[in-house]
Amino acid sequence: MTDPKPRAFPRGIAGVIVACLIPLLNGCIVLDQEIEITGEKHGVFRISVVLPASVYHHYRDRANGAGETHPAFFLDPTHGREYFPEKEGFRVTHYRVFEQDDRAYVRIEGRITDLQRAFASGKLGDFMYSRRDDGTWLLQLNLAESTRVGGADQANIEADVNEMREILDGLQLTLKIIVPREIVDTSATQRDKRAVQWTFDTRKNDAFLRNPPRLYVYFQ
Repeated sequence: MTDPKPRAFPRGIAGVIVACLIPLLNGCIVLDQEIEITGEKHGVFRISVVLPASVYHHYRDRANGAGETHPAFFLDPTHGREYFPEKEGFRVTHYRVFEQDDRAYVRIEGRITDLQRAFASGKLGDFMYSRRDDGTWLLQLNLAESTRVGGADQANIEADVNEMREILDGLQLTLKIIVPREIVDTSATQRDKRAVQWTFDTRKNDAFLRNPPRLYVYFQ
């Protein structure tokens, strides 16, 4: 396969991590991303990655000191911080990589000083953030192209999906959005007054590989 990056996953840091880990995805990998909008221009972001220690060991020495050009740069806190520059609306406040038992953990937290610049950078994913004519706000994540391409027959679609399912076996991806005011509408099934969450688990349901859903939230 010429392009190992899965087309059913968002761009940004999540896509970088998934694409990097695919060659060694031989155990459960959990990727959580949380974005909290605290005002019209400001917010907070949190990213957590849990992966097998064996995968971490494979990449660690190659990533340390190699800079952002290395696909596993996020395992090196120095260069991982550089992925979120202040000129693009980020200010990293916490970046830690550590091991515990047979797992490795990456914890990233920071402030968003300019939501429009941060979302425009694509570093958190392909987000669109705008205010509508009725005064409500829309935050939408555009996933990469679906595996369902024009003119493809069902057999080719199923073969593509089966290949992606095999590659991504054991991957769990969660996206949580917290907003400052009441939610008006959302595509999320997990929600309360000010928070929504989407969870994709390849071992439980692979429907999102065929037709990546539209992820959006409207709020006051």
